[in-house]
Amino acid sequence: MRRLFQWFTSRFREVDLLPEYFSAAASRWQEILWGGSLVAVAWGLYFIIGSPPTWVNWLAVIIALFVAGYYVWRADHVRLIPRFEVTKFEILPTPTTQESVWRTYVQVVPQCLTNAPVRECKGYLLRVYKKHGEEENWQATALNEPLDLGWSIHGTSQRTLLPGIEQRLNVCFRENHPCARIMPATPDFTPMLWTSVPNPSGTFRFEIRVVAADCPPVDISVDVRFEGCDWEKPVVSLSQGFMNGIVPASQDAVA
Repeated sequence: MRRLFQWFTSRFREVDLLPEYFSAAASRWQEILWGGSLVAVAWGLYFIIGSPPTWVNWLAVIIALFVAGYYVWRADHVRLIPRFEVTKFEILPTPTTQESVWRTYVQVVPQCLTNAPVRECKGYLLRVYKKHGEEENWQATALNEPLDLGWSIHGTSQRTLLPGIEQRLNVCFRENHPCARIMPATPDFTPMLWTSVPNPSGTFRFEIRVVAADCPPVDISVDVRFEGCDWEKPVVSLSQGFMNGIVPASQDAVA
């Protein structure tokens, strides 16, 4: 008897949310039966053009109950699927360890979209393009191999994204002296080939892939331009995905 009592007690604790479940399921059930769903429309038309037998009525009720239970389950399940997006950027002037030397960082913000943590999040700079004027075509630069991007204060290590807690990923920076160059924010390694890229005039496009465990990767393009010596106020735009291709400056783009 004692074991039976314990079993009933444990089961009772597990069903403490049944009232909320039945309330949500009943609300969905009513929407499906009397709302604009396919079941409701088919059932309503059947009533208009004829008199459905009892088994049809019961079948409609059972289908509606099944679909209602599915939507109640789905709402909770989707909330626990890890997903993230990158639609926001930040501009951060910050001092350095060198006296009177400041840097302005361009950063992007991967944001957790559900209640589930997004684990092992990391950013990669895949390639960089450049153009001098609005009418010119994008040109590939020497930076065309994947490099690790660094987080604002956590290096290049993988991070866990939590809902409502923003963490910023560095894209590039420029220092405050007149001859400063736009530098990709790849703290572990910056290829010497980058020195061959004319800098800092023109607009740079940084193509970035952000990855995380159990999530599809997010690809973004970040365009950055510094106007003259105004190192604190870069012109930045962020778009989803990558360009379909690069047309050499000596050729015309084909639609």
